[in-house]
Amino acid sequence: MIVIDQPHDLSADDEAALVAYVDGRLDPEERASVETRAAADPSFAAALALQQEGRDAIATAAESTGAPLALRSRVEGLATQGRRHGDRRPSARTRLGGIRWPGAGLVAGAVAAVIAALVVLGGGAPGVDDVAAAAVRAPTARVGTVPATSPLLKEHVENVIFPNYFTKFGWKAVGTRTDEIGGRDTRTVFYEKDGKRIAYTIVAGDALKWPDGASKTDVEGTVVRALEYEGRDVVTWKRGGHTCVLSSKDVPRAELLALAGWKAKGAVKF
Repeated sequence: MIVIDQPHDLSADDEAALVAYVDGRLDPEERASVETRAAADPSFAAALALQQEGRDAIATAAESTGAPLALRSRVEGLATQGRRHGDRRPSARTRLGGIRWPGAGLVAGAVAAVIAALVVLGGGAPGVDDVAAAAVRAPTARVGTVPATSPLLKEHVENVIFPNYFTKFGWKAVGTRTDEIGGRDTRTVFYEKDGKRIAYTIVAGDALKWPDGASKTDVEGTVVRALEYEGRDVVTWKRGGHTCVLSSKDVPRAELLALAGWKAKGAVKF
């Protein structure tokens, strides 16, 4: 059993900020504000550390049981929606799956992950929606340094190398993370521009099945499918026999399509 006791004097806004910070849903200015407060307030710093520990533990449990990230994302969205619609901050702890948590407002994301972890689905390759769900998670490592004019980054999945969008489009690669989704290794690179973020994920192994209901577009000779998933625009295509997924919640789909099809005069191999 994991027991996490958070300070009782956190406001609802504090709780929301901690959850959003750990889930990687804050823009750079908001993240800096949380970090500045944590540096000056030991109690707030402790609450942040506990939230991170709990989130990591639950995410690990979900992944180890094979629960798809897409399911966790959907449940997480329901928890957030309930809070927006007037749910009050509970005074008693919530018990779920043998794990005791404080009020659900502070750990809505973690509770959602527990629910996902308890639902163990059958095997098989993940869907594009499962891969897109990973895009809301925070980066865990820095991106290797390359010349600004280089069309490629150092990061890659097998023989497929991530593009460097900075010189052509102004998108700077700011972080990366690796995950195992549905038994497949994945790597995600996060890019930022003007306070907005996009996530580019490459899935190891054979290409995944095209998502149902996605529109089909030809971008510079590349077949790209586009859809909306959990409030994010998602585009997916194939490079070197692997599935690539690019998504964002606040970047127009047309821009995502342009990025997906960019070949940098042949330097970005398809």
